[in-house]
Amino acid sequence: MSTILVVEDEPQLRLLYAEFLRLLGYRVCSARNGREALALAEQESLQMIVLDVDLPDMSGVDVLGRLRRGNFAGKVLLLAGARDEAMLGRVHEWGEADVMGKPFGLEDLARVVCNRLAPGGEERHRAGGSKGVMHGERDERFVGEGQGMKRRAAFGGVFALAEDLIHGRMP
Repeated sequence: MSTILVVEDEPQLRLLYAEFLRLLGYRVCSARNGREALALAEQESLQMIVLDVDLPDMSGVDVLGRLRRGNFAGKVLLLAGARDEAMLGRVHEWGEADVMGKPFGLEDLARVVCNRLAPGGEERHRAGGSKGVMHGERDERFVGEGQGMKRRAAFGGVFALAEDLIHGRMP
């Protein structure tokens, strides 16, 4: 079972992403900020980190840099609120990482995570076969512009949970 670290300072989003990824069958741990993320990355055997760019103590790109300098070789998906070419350049300097724009739908998150962690996902990604990577006029490092959350029977009550969290109704 793959282990994913979710790093998000917004409690509702952190809970939503973590619970959704658990429902998909992953082991998930979570962190509120960059310092917690770096500590957990040393303690856990992580295959992937879902990392918000805008954290209160340091940027997600700085966390990525520290992880890579510390020889973290797992996959990283950065969640960015705005498309920023300078930020994309900094991400590229630290090696391979995907960037997904907020807002995005849970189906987008599932597609990217599952594609990257699936056997052969690395090779498909490098060959341009990953459905999570956008082509054409968009930067190939920017993997998604969300369609919003849609109810899907396959994910059961997670979309209802998402709506409750979005509307401030805590479960």
